Amino acid sequence: MSSFALSYAMADLGWKFYLINASYNIVFLVIIYCTWVETKGIPLEEIALKFEGAAAFADSSVIDAQGELMEETCMTVDKKA
Repeated sequence: MSSFALSYAMADLGWKFYLINASYNIVFLVIIYCTWVETKGIPLEEIALKFEGAAAFADSSVIDAQGELMEETCMTVDKKA
């Protein structure tokens, strides 16, 4: 339905119709800026905690850099965020 109305809006409003479309882009940019989660420079484990919480590590074992299973470790979750 909206694609049908776009041609009539363009015919009636002319170049001003582009301002309407640009305003949607500005609104979406503000929403994305306010809700986007920054992951630059954060280790993968912390990213998993941000998106999945403590459940991300509930059933997984921790493996060190040499590929050996490490002893039972306790990961703490920072409750400040």
